[in-house]
Amino acid sequence: MRRGVVTVTKNFTTSNGLAAVATLQYTTGQVYSSITVSIEGEGNVPLTSVSHSSGPIYADAFEGYKAGSYYEYFVDVLVTGNPTIGWQISDTSAEAVVI
Repeated sequence: MRRGVVTVTKNFTTSNGLAAVATLQYTTGQVYSSITVSIEGEGNVPLTSVSHSSGPIYADAFEGYKAGSYYEYFVDVLVTGNPTIGWQISDTSAEAVVI
């Protein structure tokens, strides 16, 4: 089986209407890496792993925080899958709070 790098993206919108995209990469048969979230006009949001559940389908939750010009962004990302079936970004959200 040939191994290739797979890129998965999920577009979403912040609560104040900005376009955002979550991206992860994985090599076929491996654990994913390089997960990022970018908010239009605000840049990348640093993410921290906050939970991992094992089983037939793994579920990994990430949180991030980014201070923008007028808003603070609180980001949540859920990644599911396993090395055999691959990975997906199951859920994303970005709550914007006025500074």
